[in-house]
Amino acid sequence: MWRTAILFLLLVLIAGDSFSSGADDYFLKGNKAYAESNFEEAIENYLEILKQEQESSELYYNLGNAYYKMQAYPQSILYYERALKFDPLNKKIRTNLEFAQKGAGITMQANSGSSLRQWVHAINGLVNSNTWSIISIVVFILALGAFLMFFLSMRISLKRTGFYAGIVLVLISLAAFLMAGNTKKNITSSETAIVMQKNVIVKAAPNSTSKNVMQLVGGMKVYLQDEVEEWYQIEVSDGDQGWVKKSDIEVI
Repeated sequence: MWRTAILFLLLVLIAGDSFSSGADDYFLKGNKAYAESNFEEAIENYLEILKQEQESSELYYNLGNAYYKMQAYPQSILYYERALKFDPLNKKIRTNLEFAQKGAGITMQANSGSSLRQWVHAINGLVNSNTWSIISIVVFILALGAFLMFFLSMRISLKRTGFYAGIVLVLISLAAFLMAGNTKKNITSSETAIVMQKNVIVKAAPNSTSKNVMQLVGGMKVYLQDEVEEWYQIEVSDGDQGWVKKSDIEVI
């Protein structure tokens, strides 16, 4: 039973982030088009994968690269940011994000949050939420096996091993379960957005007649505070707030 569970866990880890066969075809076509400098065709193929509601760090990274090659910097920044939600410690993504931000004429904005929170986010991003859930189930099955050994074994040493191993495995299973929830929340959260238009005027209130309070450059990251109909209330990195039309930004 132990070997079967471990083998199943390894198979899940290997296959957990793979695309379906149809999406794989689009991904390979996109990579081929990118290698041939057909960046628009590459983007079309990558977007087809998103239409199938499949996503990954590598897919968003490739989209960011393709848009960067076309000098579409806000789109490039958007997809690099989405890639980082899946793989927050990836240095290649962060480096290319900096290049895209420089291309858009903005400096790299500071990453908010404590170091502990960033590391928890990074651990969450090691695998997707479904894989964390399966890890939790498999480890829990191993815990049941350990407790079974505790109850059925006649040897004191095996009873002790089964008891302590069961406790540890239950804790690991619980941690993986929490990771599944946190990973899903991190990926689906809508707390930040990227300015997609070249120049966006920020209003003092959610209407076009209110006074202008500042101007944003395409590619800037903003933090969502509230929404009213077709307007978002946003905050920029220095704490200033205002309202922009939803059509002017794209949620990460």
